[in-house]
Amino acid sequence: MTTVTQLGKSTVELSCAAASSASCHYLFLSSLCQERFLANGVKERACRYMEATPPFQIRPGERKTVTDLPADFIYTMKLGAAPTADECLRSPIPH
Repeated sequence: MTTVTQLGKSTVELSCAAASSASCHYLFLSSLCQERFLANGVKERACRYMEATPPFQIRPGERKTVTDLPADFIYTMKLGAAPTADECLRSPIPH
């Protein structure tokens, strides 16, 4: 995977190097977070996650370029089945 970020937008080049015939399924999320201070001075942070791009899959040996992602996106990949938002939040792939 290659990620290039310019002017707050990211472009990612992906490939599916799966050893089996299963496709690589991807889910990209972006977040909108708000912070506020509570009465006792503790900071509270609440985040809402949404799909940064529609989920997609790549067959073994294929490549795909995804453009116009927010700079702070997270994503995950799962072989043979679409990942869930919870899986993406628990185990994002570093980029």
